[in-house]
Amino acid sequence: MRGSRTGLVLAIAAAAILSAGAIPAGAIHKFGDVPLSHVQQKANDANHCGGDASAAKLKARALSISWNESVFDDSDVPAPMTLSRFDRVDRLYWNNRNLPNQNYKRMFWNPGVGIWQWDDSSSEGGAVADAKFSSEWGAGQAIDHIRSQLCDNKNPYQHPWGTYKWVGCASGGCANDYNQIYDPNGSLNDFDGSANVQTRGGAETDRCYWYGSDSPAWDCLWVKIPASQGDDWWKYDPDSSQSDWTPLAYPFIIWRDQNNSGAPIEVRYWMKQDTGISHSTKVQRPIGQNSRDAGVLSWYDHPDKLCLVTRSICSDG
Repeated sequence: MRGSRTGLVLAIAAAAILSAGAIPAGAIHKFGDVPLSHVQQKANDANHCGGDASAAKLKARALSISWNESVFDDSDVPAPMTLSRFDRVDRLYWNNRNLPNQNYKRMFWNPGVGIWQWDDSSSEGGAVADAKFSSEWGAGQAIDHIRSQLCDNKNPYQHPWGTYKWVGCASGGCANDYNQIYDPNGSLNDFDGSANVQTRGGAETDRCYWYGSDSPAWDCLWVKIPASQGDDWWKYDPDSSQSDWTPLAYPFIIWRDQNNSGAPIEVRYWMKQDTGISHSTKVQRPIGQNSRDAGVLSWYDHPDKLCLVTRSICSDG
């Protein structure tokens, strides 16, 4: 995982941290209402192999990761649509090139997604490509991993071989937040989970089809970035013109498909109407491969025209 509170985030936020001080015990930790219901449900449904993997502990641990991975501090509400902004790899740019043209810079593949920042180097299992934007799926993945680690008497934030699954937990922040909010009775201390945040945090489900094709429509997701719910720090300086952050992608359509060999792929599609660039663009990645690695992303300009049923729009080519 790539933690969003590490690296340059700390440098950008340094002045605020120095003036406000560290988040003290007793500070209010904030979270979205619908994502909280998913964490609670997944924690209740988990196989509780022992005292360390009780529903109350699983819930508190999963929540503690979120404030260290996807926001600046505990009083910010983690957003399901959060996109990572610190993967400075040229291969993630349009046609694998970091060009000076600011318009094309935002034709960018942001690897990390969501409250728990699941990304291309994470275990994806059989999930559809857009699942990483779902707080229900993300909570289930986090709970499953934490439960497995606790049942094996290992650090809940680590892989079985000892490396941190969540970079944001490496400095002890997740453990600190856990100690502040955990209540053995199942409630949460110093916590407010009432923020209005939906499962996908403003991203909209739709049905996609190719213009002029007789093939059936399929499920897809419009990552409607301007409509995101929760904290929006990650939308700062979207074309990275004033900072060393990587660009924020234009709004895009995402779905899971198969390549010509039948292997599963993740597809992201930028409509011309959403970018202001003279053409639409499609990029795809084999599921299970890291987008940061050479040769993984395949870019296509002027792809077939894509149409969305609910949005009632087709790309201009």
